[in-house]
Amino acid sequence: MKVITHPYTEKQWRTIDALGEAVDRRLAALKAGLTMGGEPTFVCRERPEAAEWRTDALGEGKRGKAERRLLRLKERLPPGGLLHYGVGKWYPGEAWPRWALGYYWRQDGVPVWRRPDLLSPEGDTRSIGPGEGRGLIRRLAENLAVNPARILEIFQGPERQGVLPVSAGFVLPLLRVDSGGGRRWASCSWALPPGPLLARPGDAPLGLRLPLADMEWPEADGLLSEAGEGSPVPAPGLREEGGYVEGEPGTIRVALAVEALEGALEVFLPPVGTLEGFLHLVEAVEQTAGELDSPVRLGGYPPPIDPALSRLGLVPDPGVLEVNLPPARSWVEIREMVQVVYREAEACHLDAFKFQRDGRIVGTGGGSHLTLGGGTALESPFSRRPDLLRSFLSYWQNHPGLSYGFSGLFVGPTSQTPRVDEARHESLYELELAFLQLERGDDLSPEGLDRVFRHILVDLTGNSHRAEFCIDKLFPADNPAGRLGLLELRCLEMPPHPRMSLALALLVRSLLAWFLSQPFQGPLVRWGTALHDRFALPHFIAADLARVAKDLRQAGYPYQDEWLQPFLDFRFPHCGTMSLPEAELELRQALEPWPVLGPAAHSGAASRPVDSSCERLQARLRCAEGHPLALLCNEHRVPLAATGVEGESVGGVRFKAWPLVDALHPGIEPHVPLLFEVVHSGSGKVLGSFEYHVGRPGRGDYPDLPEGPREAERRWAERVVLRERGGPYRPPSSPEGHPACPYTLDLRQKKGGRKCGPLGSCQD
Repeated sequence: MKVITHPYTEKQWRTIDALGEAVDRRLAALKAGLTMGGEPTFVCRERPEAAEWRTDALGEGKRGKAERRLLRLKERLPPGGLLHYGVGKWYPGEAWPRWALGYYWRQDGVPVWRRPDLLSPEGDTRSIGPGEGRGLIRRLAENLAVNPARILEIFQGPERQGVLPVSAGFVLPLLRVDSGGGRRWASCSWALPPGPLLARPGDAPLGLRLPLADMEWPEADGLLSEAGEGSPVPAPGLREEGGYVEGEPGTIRVALAVEALEGALEVFLPPVGTLEGFLHLVEAVEQTAGELDSPVRLGGYPPPIDPALSRLGLVPDPGVLEVNLPPARSWVEIREMVQVVYREAEACHLDAFKFQRDGRIVGTGGGSHLTLGGGTALESPFSRRPDLLRSFLSYWQNHPGLSYGFSGLFVGPTSQTPRVDEARHESLYELELAFLQLERGDDLSPEGLDRVFRHILVDLTGNSHRAEFCIDKLFPADNPAGRLGLLELRCLEMPPHPRMSLALALLVRSLLAWFLSQPFQGPLVRWGTALHDRFALPHFIAADLARVAKDLRQAGYPYQDEWLQPFLDFRFPHCGTMSLPEAELELRQALEPWPVLGPAAHSGAASRPVDSSCERLQARLRCAEGHPLALLCNEHRVPLAATGVEGESVGGVRFKAWPLVDALHPGIEPHVPLLFEVVHSGSGKVLGSFEYHVGRPGRGDYPDLPEGPREAERRWAERVVLRERGGPYRPPSSPEGHPACPYTLDLRQKKGGRKCGPLGSCQD
């Protein structure tokens, strides 16, 4: 299996690019107002075995990679933007919120930050003392017209008894309020505990380690907060004193902090409720840094979401570095942004794929979600056209190839992106009722759309964020801050090449343009067990995607089948081929859903494990004319279905690959190596055979990851071992598919297996 470096010829790419621009013209004529963003993910080439690039979200090297990459990307983005080293999401079980790096720029071209020389560069080794931080925050308070007397010095607690605490930085309670007919900054005093004010221990920014729990506060009703920012009436509990706006003691619990961090003065920005307020604060920080000739780094809370401000972000996710692309309004914008992001990843030794131990090349594992929306929540095509969501849901449900052809390794009901008909058995019936409400026009407002679908587009546990189509950020009726008009497609794995990423984006844009002009209202299909039987095999996924491309061509969007072939080759790699005078046998990787295990298997771990002990292969048999042949696997006949090509048929083999203790059926022995035999149906003579190994032939699993593409390619190829032509007679039995899964031979139902030792070292 080789790394994909040229998925399309130059002629193919020119045709793809031209269709991208043609679809844009169609979208403009339809007044779609579409924006498209994405979340590509990357992994580190140099340290693939490190936990932060396999399973963990955080690690010692990921932040440094992200910072270097952000500085490179900044040079390719509009000038005058702001580098922000801020606070990201806080997940259960983690000590602190994760970091989130971003570059922000204004849509109108007005600079957010005018002097790049005042942004402290990466790796600044200046020696910074407490005096610089005190001077910066005091001058900033003056520039914000805030009482400098409210500044507090905060200390780092000693690591051992008898040692005095050292200064950790300075804190200023700070809030943007209505006062005197305008918007001003206010502060207040805090009720401090006796002794020095000590920051909480840890490696988080100072603004997150304030000892708020150790202080006395007024009742919650008396607190001031960002929630009311922008209100025409003054906030309660404010007074004018000495030219400053003062809150009652303890009524402001958000604060700006300054600390010396990694050779730079880092300004931790408090949450600000409006973009106007955030920009004013940033302007004051820049003014202060210029007056003192003291470069700074800005961190803390990011600006509020506002269509006037664009953002490119980098955040840590388990095993990957995620890039949050800004919403693009045109094909040209998408094309340029995707190419830049992949190119700069390569420059930072970050890859859009990774190697498995057996040499298989797979996606990063972090996905590459696409987000569809508009300039504002109400301008989003999904807010203006409720039928558009129905078209996407119905068409995707009609075509399992769209769910499985671009997905990651983990699919099925308990995956991160289950189809709507995988999550719950009653989902299709309830979805049809939801469609009926749209037809009746019961409530076609954006809030009504959310109420209709929010409890249907969920996974088995009711988690809406883990649905294939996520509407969390569309127009939630009970969360005004989350009303962004966005539909998130989560079933997409990271493409290994930028042109593949763009071809996939073009497929989605073409479907949206088609649905805008001609809503899809076809009936939902009860696929039943065919989802994990027929559509586990790459042949049927490819045939289904070919029908999608044909539909688009008939609708006036000349999307070609051949543009999808790189995805199929990547998602379902070729394992091996045996050529005989009478036939040819080809093996490809197929889909195998991994069920989530019960609670006893993970003993209270934060993440729930899945049963990855089974694998599935697709066998394609091409017979010469006049040769009635059968295919055996471990002496059991594989059920083969005709493909429509003369002499060609395909079937699946499901088998236990690894002797895992935590598995759905731990008592079933692995079946590897698999012995495939092509047999003459009449005489039973074996015409040819080979063995398929999941690890090193005769030596079990590989001890480590491949060192590079060449080693990966060698490992992938050596696992198929050809035997001498001919062999003993094997009278073929009847095909052994189960009635629920007629396309698949499930060896777990058959007697016998292989005796396996540690790491899957197996023998007959």
